[in-house]
Amino acid sequence: MWAGFEVRRRRRSPPLPLALLPTPHSAAPLEQPAITLVSRRWHGVFYWEPAVWRSLQLTATSLQKAATEGQVQEWFAAKGSLLRHIGEFVQQLYYSQMIAKESYMGAGDAVMLDMQQLAADSSSEWQLGSSVLAHLSPASLEWLHLEWASVDAAAAAALVRLSSLTELALDCHGKLPRCAVAALSRMPQLLSLELRFTAFPARLGTALQRLTQLTYLTCSSGSALPELSTVLPLTRLRQLGWVEQRQDGSLQVDLQQLLARLPQLECCRVDSYADILSSLQVWVC
Repeated sequence: MWAGFEVRRRRRSPPLPLALLPTPHSAAPLEQPAITLVSRRWHGVFYWEPAVWRSLQLTATSLQKAATEGQVQEWFAAKGSLLRHIGEFVQQLYYSQMIAKESYMGAGDAVMLDMQQLAADSSSEWQLGSSVLAHLSPASLEWLHLEWASVDAAAAAALVRLSSLTELALDCHGKLPRCAVAALSRMPQLLSLELRFTAFPARLGTALQRLTQLTYLTCSSGSALPELSTVLPLTRLRQLGWVEQRQDGSLQVDLQQLLARLPQLECCRVDSYADILSSLQVWVC
């Protein structure tokens, strides 16, 4: 190290264990991560060490800092480059397409920004299927949570090829697309599935019945769900959540049949509501 004008040689310190490295979930895409500037070795560790990238959160929170169209384009380009480098290492991915941004009316008032819409407005070629899921390794990814995401045909096809995926959560404010339902029916390896949408297509029941390995299932809808008898073939279920909105406020549940046909069921929640103030619930845990 330098001390005045004298060069002294010091003993080389042992490398830090990977467990002490910061998890790069929140690395700002518009800035170079500080750890990569320490040395070439740390630059290589950050981008090429699989243990660093096992779990990744990909959200648009830092996109709020992009004030110009050029910065928005830079943000998407940086994210795309990163995924091309480390996508094969990722075992768990949380992806959120929507962000809440404070409006000019004050801190208590927020507006929702759509990452996909911002990409289109800035002429950035960013799609869930081709820009994100396509760079993930079918042999590595085990857990995936898509929040407020637009699942189109390309994204659905990319989901199907993720053959090691055992835990999947799809959360959106719109209707579950038919292509996503078709993709679910081709993912028999799933052990855990969470679905939260405003409405489900009629073919959902048939798709669920093909997922015979499921041990955890939650379906939450802003409209009526398929008949609860749909889940009876899923004999390995241990936890079940079935939340729906019905205009008549009726509760579709036959507990005796449910418990008899699902012998491994440990916890069950069935919830039916007509509006915010009127609901019927059954909890068995």
